[in-house]
Amino acid sequence: MVDALDWQPTAALQRLNLPWLQDAGVEVAILRLDLIDSLISGNKWFKLSEHLTQAVEAGAEGLISLGGAHSNHLHALAAAGRRFGFPTVGLLRGHAQQTPTVLDLQAFGMQLHWLGYAGYRARHAADFWLPWQAQYPELYPIAEGGGG
Repeated sequence: MVDALDWQPTAALQRLNLPWLQDAGVEVAILRLDLIDSLISGNKWFKLSEHLTQAVEAGAEGLISLGGAHSNHLHALAAAGRRFGFPTVGLLRGHAQQTPTVLDLQAFGMQLHWLGYAGYRARHAADFWLPWQAQYPELYPIAEGGGG
């Protein structure tokens, strides 16, 4: 996971050259976070990088997190795990289904656990992470969506 900490992507600033902006004397640029990486795009890397730092400091070997069958967060996490060689586990809302995102998660090597809807709703309970930490003591937990 340490290799991931060395990756410092840059985002391009793209100027908008629209006549009405030029007429008004206004300069506008867009920070193109979507161009950082084809799989770890947008703000996802910036959220993940803080968790990676904390995981390394905690001596963790990989990461475990929550999301749905269309989760951009889990997609970026699984892609980062594949790229940088650390294990990832996804705890998914609902029942097993094959979406393009889920297929990618599997292709990237993420271990998936479907929690059902009641199991997923329990994610805010104080003891939610206990069985997962017992099963995966080497993994660092990340809250749903990469927040926290």
